Amino acid sequence: MDLDRETVWQIGATVAAVVLFVVALAVLSQVFVNDVAVENEPVSGELDGDIQDMTVQDGSVTGTFDGELEGDFQGNLSKDFDVELTANVEGTVGDGTMTGTLEGNVDQPVEGTISGDVENGTLDTETGELTGEFSGTVNGTTEQVSPDGGIALVALIGAFIVAMPLIGYVIRRATHEDEE
Repeated sequence: MDLDRETVWQIGATVAAVVLFVVALAVLSQVFVNDVAVENEPVSGELDGDIQDMTVQDGSVTGTFDGELEGDFQGNLSKDFDVELTANVEGTVGDGTMTGTLEGNVDQPVEGTISGDVENGTLDTETGELTGEFSGTVNGTTEQVSPDGGIALVALIGAFIVAMPLIGYVIRRATHEDEE
């Protein structure tokens, strides 16, 4: 099967338009993003990990939690998240059940600090495995698309939708004029 000239032009133009669209999206995502301060943003979720360097004495437990926090924001931010977390933890443990506090740093989706309470925790004092519920707050900064970014994105999508048929029309006209 031989490719005709019109098909080659259509494939080339389509690939070029899609590449240009993706590059424009990447530029938009960098240009129209602002750092926004996050203060006392309520967060809750599920902890799953290990307590490293754990010390258990007279029902008190301390160490460094190393694991995962999967949850969502409860305030102005509306986003689910799943982050790797390393944080200091201290509390009380009895019959494998732990309650306490957790404080540490987070990188995503907010870059800053996190602190709060560990509730309904299950702690294996032999292995250090901890699962439980977390509720607390996050402070720091996050990136947010500016209002102008939303308008620019809609304009870019509209331009792409209009440009694709126009490119096809121009190619069709050019290849049919050559045939005549």
